[in-house]
Amino acid sequence: MKKRTIYIATALLLLILMGSMILVVQLLEATYHAQQNQDFQQLLEVHGSQIQLQINRSLSAGLALSMLIHQNNGAVPGFSSLSENMTKIYSGIDSIYLAPDGLVSQTYNPDSGQSLMGINVFEHPAYAQTARTARDEHRMILYAPVRTSAGQSGIMGWQPVYLLTSDQQEYFWGFVLITIDFSDLTQVGSLANLSEHGLNYELAFEDQLTPYSGLVDAVHPARLQNPITQTFTVNNLQFTLSAAPAKGWKTSPGYYPGLAVALFSSIFISFLVYRLLAQSRQIAQTNITLKSEVAKRQALSDMERISRGLAETRLSELQSLQSLSTVLNQTATLDQTLQDGLSVIRSQAQADAAWVILFQANQNPTLAVIQPESLASSIRDDQLCACSHTHLSYNFQNGSPLPPYTVDPCALLQHLFPGQPENWAHTTFPIQTGDRPLGLLNIMRPRSLPFSAEVITRVQSLCAPFAVAIERARLFEEVHRLAITDPLTGAYNRRYFLDQAAQECQRAQRYRHPVSLIMMDLDHFKQINDSFGHTAGDQVLRFVIAACQENLRAADLLARFGGEEFIILLPETPLEQAHLIAERIRLSIVPAQVITSEGPVQVRVSLGVASSDDLCPSIEDLIKRADQALYQAKALGRNRTQVWLPILTSNTPPSDPSI
Repeated sequence: MKKRTIYIATALLLLILMGSMILVVQLLEATYHAQQNQDFQQLLEVHGSQIQLQINRSLSAGLALSMLIHQNNGAVPGFSSLSENMTKIYSGIDSIYLAPDGLVSQTYNPDSGQSLMGINVFEHPAYAQTARTARDEHRMILYAPVRTSAGQSGIMGWQPVYLLTSDQQEYFWGFVLITIDFSDLTQVGSLANLSEHGLNYELAFEDQLTPYSGLVDAVHPARLQNPITQTFTVNNLQFTLSAAPAKGWKTSPGYYPGLAVALFSSIFISFLVYRLLAQSRQIAQTNITLKSEVAKRQALSDMERISRGLAETRLSELQSLQSLSTVLNQTATLDQTLQDGLSVIRSQAQADAAWVILFQANQNPTLAVIQPESLASSIRDDQLCACSHTHLSYNFQNGSPLPPYTVDPCALLQHLFPGQPENWAHTTFPIQTGDRPLGLLNIMRPRSLPFSAEVITRVQSLCAPFAVAIERARLFEEVHRLAITDPLTGAYNRRYFLDQAAQECQRAQRYRHPVSLIMMDLDHFKQINDSFGHTAGDQVLRFVIAACQENLRAADLLARFGGEEFIILLPETPLEQAHLIAERIRLSIVPAQVITSEGPVQVRVSLGVASSDDLCPSIEDLIKRADQALYQAKALGRNRTQVWLPILTSNTPPSDPSI
């Protein structure tokens, strides 16, 4: 080979090597930047999910109130106390308004709460479009920004409420308005932590209906260079969380040394090739150099594979959180919420067994859910209390899960897993909202599969949304209870009784089963109120309800039908048996005296009994018969039980208003 050819070949090789190595360095730099973006993107996803979760949690209060209004046909019993409880549970709520037909007439706000009183939202230039959209589309619409009672910026949710007419036609009742403070959202989302990570950020929103945009919170938004973003949507508002390094995107520490190494390596390899072409004895040395280069590239490939594994682990945690949130948002009852949540957590922890212990108002523990259910048999209260109080003391004082240990020290765990306790490991996590403990989450798996830091972290991340779902389920059950019961006596109210009784009468008519009804009225109750006062009268009403419940079955339906009038539905009960039950109730009331603050009160009651037949197919007919029998009992001297007879149809109600 000619000397000139060697020079040209060596020069071309040098250029190729330099280009290749610079490309490798640039690829490594791109990988470094991609990892930075991925890490910051995951950080924004966590903060954005926390803010989205808090907004949805606070807005669910509007749905709960709308359900209560629907159940009570437009009324809101105990609005102030219920709103106060909601603001304690949902820390982000600033104000709650009720606007029947669009006119703001009721409000709750611990500070002032008078900013919207008396406003007709359909005539207000700022709110009219939002009000019409929420009403026409039958869904909650968000409006922002608004001013809170403290003068801060916030968001207002418009929950339309629809009721049913007597012929089941839907009509618009009004709005439930929920105001949320933006500052609370940013605190819940811990946006200040982004600055601690060296990031400038801004949280902005855009109304997809208007469209109108605004800024919620920011730290040096003008300095965001090539920001990364996380977008999430709540109803009609789209929120965008943007962030970028405060000091700009960094190059990798090895970038410039890598360029120098690439240049030097290219020259060196070219020199070696030149020597190879010039001297054949240098071939062996050149081969060694090439093998070394291959090893370096393999090492880089291994590093990339490890980085991908770490990213996949983080993605799995986020997917677990999303999976739990999706499951819990589909449930309403407390039992179903516990079952679904525990199922997801058990799967993510790969646990053989898991259970939830909830604390009541007196802090007594109750085993709520256990999987598999076969483990729950013959558990003693003393075992549950000893285990729960030990774990409670550690969890809520230290704010961390109980360290894994064998089942030897715990009588409850020895009962659940008898035989070889040394083969099992167990840990406990606190379930709480704020500083208030709700209960304990327990998981167990074989000791041969220890609880890794990854599993502990994953389960801890699932406890917060689990606690929110438990609180929400409890609130829904409380709202439902208030909607169907009488607040004074605790018996069912008239509306709920009529709905359930109508269904029972239809069922009895379909299968030709007997069903009976008892109408009961307190004799001379007006005289009791006039002589002893209404407080004593309330005590008498509660005493009568308690006496009735002691003589009824679980399937029987007891309701307060009027002021001092009560009604009882007896499924699968013929007339003769219903008469015996009515007499038993009367005789349990008549001998007793109700001890009130004004002295003892003697109570007498009159009862009318009726049963369904082919000529009495509906609950309305049955009530009419029982009411006629009740009037007959009063006409015969009161303090007696009267069975409906066809002759009663000719009787008229007594004219004495005191009956």
